[in-house]
Amino acid sequence: MKIHTTLLALALALAAPVTPALAEDAPNYIEEMKRWQPKAEAGDAEAQFRLGQMYALGHGFKQNFNSAIEWYEKAAAQGNAKARIALGLLYFFGVGVEENKDKAREWYEKAAAQNNPVAQNCMSWFAHQAKDYASAKQWLEQAVAQDYAPAMVSMGRLYEDGAGVPQDFAEAKRWYEKGAKQKKENALSMLMLGLFYSKENSVEKDEKQAMEWLEKACSLDTAGSEFACYTIGDNYFYGESGLPQDDQKAFAYAMKGAKKGSQDGARVLQKLKENGFTFPSAEKEQALEWANKFNDEEYWKRRAVEQTLESLQD
Repeated sequence: MKIHTTLLALALALAAPVTPALAEDAPNYIEEMKRWQPKAEAGDAEAQFRLGQMYALGHGFKQNFNSAIEWYEKAAAQGNAKARIALGLLYFFGVGVEENKDKAREWYEKAAAQNNPVAQNCMSWFAHQAKDYASAKQWLEQAVAQDYAPAMVSMGRLYEDGAGVPQDFAEAKRWYEKGAKQKKENALSMLMLGLFYSKENSVEKDEKQAMEWLEKACSLDTAGSEFACYTIGDNYFYGESGLPQDDQKAFAYAMKGAKKGSQDGARVLQKLKENGFTFPSAEKEQALEWANKFNDEEYWKRRAVEQTLESLQD
């Protein structure tokens, strides 16, 4: 099972909430705007970041990435690490601005210098891409020292792939388990454990454990849960990994994945549509919308970036 490179990079960057707030829990964005705008205009960095968020996410204002970037840059100039990460994210994926990996790296590096584990994990990704595995590991060591679970996943990947370290499946598994057992539950670590147990490697393949971890990951609302839901749905669609072929269950899990932002979940919905599967009437309109957008890279990238930006406020 191959994770799309772009979405994996995003997932490894942040442990992002991936489902929208319930209507009754939704904040009053007009009141939020009234709260933050005067402070932002007076020069408060946190307020400037918050105002940037509201423009980027369309909360209280019409979505406007130009305005969002202006406020992010004001906050970032004052050392707000979250604003720096937000700018790095937008430049990395080219949302609201022209894609520029060098600028993204510059903003992440500034936040990483503030000992921000999210940014440190991102810097590890850049080092890994440059095949500077020693630096990648050093960045991860700083992030895992702060109990940042996504960095533990990245460390596990180094050992699983043998990237700058001896390939060691047992050590990879140890890091995935460490991430999965953090007090703050993390779907990405559980996802990687599930995928790990589904592979043929030096650790005995165990489809039952693989599905148990994937189910746990799917039940959460952090990055990785969307891919776990899709993976289970895909296995039901094909009748693989010890699961029976079952279109109804394939649909249910694919819908969960698509709702959480999985383009692959939408791809399963499209496969079901092509095979003549009858979508339940209550979900038909939404299922067809996602199925028809299964190949719209920009749509799914935008959703993923917005969800990740949302997470920065936590």
